[in-house]
Amino acid sequence: MDKLLGACALPIDMWKELKLPSDLCVSIDLETPNRRGPGIFTIGAVPFNQLTGELYHNLAFYIRIDPMEVFAHPSTKTDPATLRWWMLQTPQAAREELFGVTPTGQKYPAYVQDKKLHGYREAMGAFFYYLEALVQAGATKLEVLGNGDIFDIGKTELTWDALGIDNGDKENPFPYQYWNIRDLREQIRFTKIATDLDPKQFVVREGVHHNALDDAIFQAKLSVQCTKIAMDVRDLMEQVKNGEIGHASDNS
Repeated sequence: MDKLLGACALPIDMWKELKLPSDLCVSIDLETPNRRGPGIFTIGAVPFNQLTGELYHNLAFYIRIDPMEVFAHPSTKTDPATLRWWMLQTPQAAREELFGVTPTGQKYPAYVQDKKLHGYREAMGAFFYYLEALVQAGATKLEVLGNGDIFDIGKTELTWDALGIDNGDKENPFPYQYWNIRDLREQIRFTKIATDLDPKQFVVREGVHHNALDDAIFQAKLSVQCTKIAMDVRDLMEQVKNGEIGHASDNS
């Protein structure tokens, strides 16, 4: 049985051969029916290396949940403002993410294998198992990145809790440690404050806006760009410290 439900391009029987870096980060994006509380339509996730910028496209995760099951679950609170917002988005994104309808002729990247709708609990269980599998493959210090963390990561945890999905550990019931939760919004904000540079100016947006996987990949690239800017500034300061280049105030 494929516990990942076909949501990842790499078959589960090949995961035992993986040797991932311990500090791998996973960019997570959700498309949802509300802004607060449990409720998820689609999940997109992609692992990446914060320092090298490598994106593990072959380990990308994308799953679509039957919206009828989401709306029917007692924990889902309908948010009219969010539903109205969806109606104002591109037809492709709204049909696919909100209603679970794949537009005719829609082409997916090669690493997206699964296009069908799944049951609410089985889909959320597959994502839980996916993160656990990354840890088992070597990512023992697994980090999770949301935009921001209180939304993507917070809603994921609330939905797992509402559906009774956990690892049995009361201290830490999820596949990652709470101190390894990262917030892209804060990363971008402090990059701007510290350097007066906007990471979004250096990253090309590809794919469909509000497609969970396309957004997750874009988030990962933005996070990597923030790290690159910080490392460039660090290297520049080190050169100044070592006298390899003059201070900005030097006019000679």
